[in-house]
Amino acid sequence: MTTSMGKDLQILLLAENARRVSMLRQSFRDNDLSCGIKRIGHCKKASACLRRKPPYQSEQLPDLVLFDFAEADPESLALARDIAFGADRSPVPVVLMTSPETESMLETGELDDGEATMFTARALDNFLCKLVGRRRQAFLRALRTLYQYGPILARLPAPFLETVEQPEKLTA
Repeated sequence: MTTSMGKDLQILLLAENARRVSMLRQSFRDNDLSCGIKRIGHCKKASACLRRKPPYQSEQLPDLVLFDFAEADPESLALARDIAFGADRSPVPVVLMTSPETESMLETGELDDGEATMFTARALDNFLCKLVGRRRQAFLRALRTLYQYGPILARLPAPFLETVEQPEKLTA
């Protein structure tokens, strides 16, 4: 899919956590990022969509995949291995939005047996700023180049990682 300054950026957001999705959407607005967003959970449907398998074969590929990789649960790990690593990875650049825990896991090579080259994570807001305005096309080209070596890392801000406790029910 080609993107020009006159067209919205098309993003596939792979995320399960509703709170982080909401915060991410707010970050898009705060950074004046004009984009279309399609959200899919951490499931095989995401892989089928990126590989244009039925029923997605007629859909255009997004410009970018943002993957909420803040938690290292089995579904997230399996999907990350499937779409972000190896020769059969997604044809679209995958940006792993990390937590300190998942970043550490990636640094050790635990997920990909040390095969991929990953560069230091950039703060999410800095990453999003690069997707705004005239710099968008150059930044997307740079991401495609970096993605040839491995997934791109963007560090989620601390408020995204905070757990919100459910208030305890009061009893009489």
